[in-house]
Order: sequence, then structure tokens, then C-alpha cells
Amino acid sequence: MAQEPQQGHRVRRRGHSVVLYLAFVHVTTDQQALVPLGHELFKYVSFIILLGSLFTVSGGIVLRGDLAPRPWTTPRFWRAERCSPT
Repeated sequence: MAQEPQQGHRVRRRGHSVVLYLAFVHVTTDQQALVPLGHELFKYVSFIILLGSLFTVSGGIVLRGDLAPRPWTTPRFWRAERCSPT
């Protein structure tokens, strides 16, 4: 069973020690320990940018109508928009 930290005790973050360990391994051995870390960091940042752009783009989409908010309402609304003559 996991124990909760008591009040007054600090919970240590180990993120810095992992990066320092990988930097140490990268410098002292022939292994390229920081390359996978950089690759994952690039993927993480690009995903955050993608999420931000999707939130920005979707901010201008508004569905208006007097339909009740139900899970099956949105597909019906889209089908009605697609089939309507414009």
C-alpha cells in the first residue's frame, strides 16, 4: 500500500536527476543518451502546438439551433446541413 507523505515533508521531484544522469552517460560513454530525450521532447512540444492550434481553430465553430443537447443530436445536425440545398 502506498503511503501519503506527511504534512511538512517535501515531495522530491526526480526529473532533474534523470536529465543529469543522462547527460553524464552521454558525456562519459559512447551511448547517445540525450538523443532519445531530445526526440521525445520535440514530439511533446509539437503535440502541444497541435493542441493549441486545434483549440484556436475550433473556437470559431458554432452550432445554433433549438435542438436538445443529446449525444445523437450532433450527427443529425451535420446530416441535415449536408443534405440541405444551398
